[in-house]
Amino acid sequence: MPPKKKLKGKSPSKVSLFGLSEDLLDNICSHLAPPDVFNLATSSKKLFRPFGPRLLQSSLRRQLDEVLRRVTTAEGPRVWVADPGFYTHHPRRQFTVQDLFPDEERQLDFDSSGRPQVILSGSAVVQCALGPEFCGIEDDGEDDDSEGEDADDSDSEAVDDDECEDDGHDDDSESEDNGWKNADIDIFCTWDAAPMIRRRLFQRCGLVCSGVDNTYMQNGRDLAGDIEGSTKSIVHHVESYSSRPTEGKTKNNTYEPEKEVDYATDEYASKLKQWGEDALKNHSELEEDRPTFVWHGVGMPGGALNTDFLYDYGLRDLKFVQLIVGKPEVKDARMLLKNFDLEICKCSFNGKGFTIPAPADTFAGRTVITPARRDIIEQFVKGYSKLFRKIPYQSDDFDPASATILKGITKKSWKGVGLGPFKMEHFHERYMFCQKLFERLKKYRERGLEITNAPPKALDLAEDFPTMPMDGGGGCVVM
Repeated sequence: MPPKKKLKGKSPSKVSLFGLSEDLLDNICSHLAPPDVFNLATSSKKLFRPFGPRLLQSSLRRQLDEVLRRVTTAEGPRVWVADPGFYTHHPRRQFTVQDLFPDEERQLDFDSSGRPQVILSGSAVVQCALGPEFCGIEDDGEDDDSEGEDADDSDSEAVDDDECEDDGHDDDSESEDNGWKNADIDIFCTWDAAPMIRRRLFQRCGLVCSGVDNTYMQNGRDLAGDIEGSTKSIVHHVESYSSRPTEGKTKNNTYEPEKEVDYATDEYASKLKQWGEDALKNHSELEEDRPTFVWHGVGMPGGALNTDFLYDYGLRDLKFVQLIVGKPEVKDARMLLKNFDLEICKCSFNGKGFTIPAPADTFAGRTVITPARRDIIEQFVKGYSKLFRKIPYQSDDFDPASATILKGITKKSWKGVGLGPFKMEHFHERYMFCQKLFERLKKYRERGLEITNAPPKALDLAEDFPTMPMDGGGGCVVM
């Protein structure tokens, strides 16, 4: 028999990705989630150096488009319509990454030194990094008592292409299962950039300002400053934004409660401008020691750039976008990210590219609690365990006991999160601060994140944290 002809080309053992062009690699990576692209790119330095950062940036950008699509098409909370009398979902106004960071205005997103003035961060960008198929660890109800070290941030800019989301499906049940369904869009900006980004939210995104969420800072302290070593707050205030409804009538009107106006009419459009003017005027007349929830800081500074400031506090229940405005002295929006309690929440997008701190852990679904807040959590858990070691916890008994726990937290620890020594007049504020920390541990654990340095029993306590023993306001922003 004549010998078999050998097939032309390389043998399978010699086929390699390294010989492919960047376009072909990008085509392959377009079908992969960011964690898979990261693993592929870092599997070889030879492959990573020329193409890795750009491939990863492209993958993250595609995911961000999907995250915004899902968030802006979600139904949101149900609201009551008095006439004809039923609950309904007001549809959200859809907008894109291009609306938030338009190419033609790219120079406005950075100052003359190249520092970003507006960045997208929080859960929206975390979802981009984790990818649409992320399930994370299974929560079997057992506490993760690992005492892992803080992640190494030496590669914090490894995927920032300037310096070298979520679900692509329509199945809302998946979002419900992993806890991302009610996540908001969080935009951080400097004081000087606030009027510019408000103009985009009004004109390009079709949103309306619906109040101030200063509980995001827990009465000025939830996001207090550089929590790892400063006592100075750098967040001025947080504004909520909602889509303008197209059906129904106004409700819970702060200014004219006896009059209802159809959302779809020109009269309502005029009211938005009028209420916005009133808001800008009234906040400037406040005494600093007597701020009100409705007005404090709204529209500061300067309202919206070259356009009307649109405001309706009645849309508060429909909020899904939050604008976190830094104090006047903050000239770099990245400074505002130092306030997060979990390292993974510092992931950000600045219009040009993404920055992912501790990428190896982030793309694997792992994160750590930042040192100062971990210290607070650890001391709270120890105090709680000591008090209720022999006596089962009873809600009626927790009021005086909780004060004892807060007193047991050291001055150094309180200072680490920007707070002074504990006093009884601070009880409500400090308790809400601790409650927020444990709520976020529970939330991100339910989302599948592995929190590698959680203090022993902290996740157990987060699952059933004692409710606030005293009346009072408070709350937290969904990140």
